[in-house]
Amino acid sequence: MTNAFNVNSIVANEALYWFENELVLGNLCWRGFESEWRTINGHKVGDTVSIERPARLVSVAGPDITGLVQDVVYGKKDIKLNVQRTVPFKFDARGLTTEADIRRVGEESIRAASSRLAQDVESAISGIYWQFANIYGTPGSPATTTKVLGQGGAILTNLAVEMPGRNAVIDPDMKVEFADQIKSLSNTGKERAALERTKIGPLHNFDTFESASLTVHVAGDWAGTVLVNGASQATTFAAVKATWVQNLIIDGLTNSGAAQLKKGDVFTLAGCFEVNPSTMQSTGRLRRFALTADATVTAGGATVIITPPIIPLTSGTAADKANATVTAGPADNAAVTPIFTTAGGSYRQNLLFHKKAVSLVMKPLQKLESFGVWETRNRKGLSLTLSKGGDIYKHEEVWRLDILFGVDVLHTDLGIRLTN
Repeated sequence: MTNAFNVNSIVANEALYWFENELVLGNLCWRGFESEWRTINGHKVGDTVSIERPARLVSVAGPDITGLVQDVVYGKKDIKLNVQRTVPFKFDARGLTTEADIRRVGEESIRAASSRLAQDVESAISGIYWQFANIYGTPGSPATTTKVLGQGGAILTNLAVEMPGRNAVIDPDMKVEFADQIKSLSNTGKERAALERTKIGPLHNFDTFESASLTVHVAGDWAGTVLVNGASQATTFAAVKATWVQNLIIDGLTNSGAAQLKKGDVFTLAGCFEVNPSTMQSTGRLRRFALTADATVTAGGATVIITPPIIPLTSGTAADKANATVTAGPADNAAVTPIFTTAGGSYRQNLLFHKKAVSLVMKPLQKLESFGVWETRNRKGLSLTLSKGGDIYKHEEVWRLDILFGVDVLHTDLGIRLTN
């Protein structure tokens, strides 16, 4: 007698349910770009989504605007779907004979497999912390009051980041420090989604969440009196709009070797203050710059790749003024001051960001015709594939759950790091 239920369908539905249920950071990202793929015969093709960076414009004195009309200049960001994660597992023929068996498997094995994939997504999102150059807090000293979120909110406000849509994701130790000040924490019911279980509540205009997935940054070695090596190292918007990075030459380091300076290290430059893009004025705070790759130090000098690029407000074109990152470029021998001063020190990177700062993009896997079972489930932009094959000698079925996704920071100024 044929079973009155579809085993594959039930397992696939259970897998997607638990996958979605275990996401925290994944549910806080911008999810609006799945529609950007080119579609042929109903299938999304390619592995890259190209997103236009919104233009910034400056006003000019009228009524005569001769020679002052601005081009609407866009930068672009490519998000690649280059992460595939798989959890393989197997059952014997006796393990799935009734619907109750399947529900039990869903609660145990399928939940474990889906949670593992959800953790892979969470780790990938927290792992791009290094693209947020803006950082505050005291390395090595965890925050003990919620006021620190207000300070982060002030930084974002001075960078013209709108308040609706702001999220703060903090580590469990910081959440414990905040707990005495928070009168009502959310109910941690066992079956609630992770986003609900970890929500602390609205604090200083942030929806605040707890996560154990935040990345620890290990600092490079910045020993020495580090200086800018050479004047005129500022750039223009036209030169960097496609990548939002540039090279900077520095010297004065006392240690040499490969990867001495680490991706995600942050520093300030003397005289380079950040600019409020709305007011076109200095915020009074030195601009932070982050390394986007490890750097080798040779004879005390290095060429580092940094974000954001150094675009001075004093530049000539309207596009440069509208996208200025600093009040002025650095002088030769301007002091380079690292934020992380202990070589090899480990620092948790909490994240405060607007929803549109980070995008998570998922895509269904293209079906392989040789597989007898191929179940794809999509919900709210999330996508998961269940496939399986049999071993007739052992009466076992090998199952696998797969996800294909990409994650990237869309706008570096829409997020900041709180280090501890």
